[in-house]
Amino acid sequence: MSQALQNISFFSQTGRRVVSRPYRVFNVEELTYYFIQNNSFDLGDILLNFHEAGIGENINLSKFRDTLDLVARRFSGSSAFGNLFRGVHVPFIVPALDRAKTDVSFNTVQRFLPKLERSFKKRYADSHFKAIVQGASELDGNLVIDDRSRYNELFDEASQSDLIGWYFPQALQQFDTDSQVRQIDELPSERGVCVSGPMEILAANIGKPDLLINENGYAPILTMPSVRHIDEKLILALKSYGPHLEFWCLSNELSRNLKQVSEQWSGGISLYVACG
Repeated sequence: MSQALQNISFFSQTGRRVVSRPYRVFNVEELTYYFIQNNSFDLGDILLNFHEAGIGENINLSKFRDTLDLVARRFSGSSAFGNLFRGVHVPFIVPALDRAKTDVSFNTVQRFLPKLERSFKKRYADSHFKAIVQGASELDGNLVIDDRSRYNELFDEASQSDLIGWYFPQALQQFDTDSQVRQIDELPSERGVCVSGPMEILAANIGKPDLLINENGYAPILTMPSVRHIDEKLILALKSYGPHLEFWCLSNELSRNLKQVSEQWSGGISLYVACG
């Protein structure tokens, strides 16, 4: 990273991306109506949830904690990324992908969604988990990585090794999904940084299935713009509905040629390392 970029604070004192350039954002000032309540965690409980889901079974608590600390040390001392850790950050494990099935559609739909449903239903037996696709569109085979997001790098690393890292779900809150992806170009080109996508977002919620259950307010809707549907009108999102959790593939259009921008929509940043 250049010295000039090293000295720039890209995130505010609350961990949200500082608004710059002509990006579409619901409000320049930070709003707190939609917030994540369950922002504390026990690493032992989270790792147990991963193991019960068949994720990271070769990773013990010491390795999990030490690797998360490694990621935090690498980035928290940086002016560019350090303020991220002032916001909500959730640990995740993305297990090494099956090299014969390294399609992002397969891994999202067939691998992570069923594990999230089981983890959530184990924690909230009386609540529902739904995966909802608007219109006649299918997810299998119809999801592609947005090359602008640096998510290809995460996907390539996950094809070789388990990944451990931190997901910052409110880092890009209130930005429209295109702005969430585009502004990664302004961030320093560090290895292990991307706009968050479905694998680590779903994994973070597998480890912490109560993340979006907010008994004292309303949680944001977690968007996943690093991976998009081939129908560019559709986006992926995870949302709570009272005590319930729903994965959506929904329209991103307010009207023809005008895309949604919302206080509730929240893109994330992911920081990670390979854990061979």
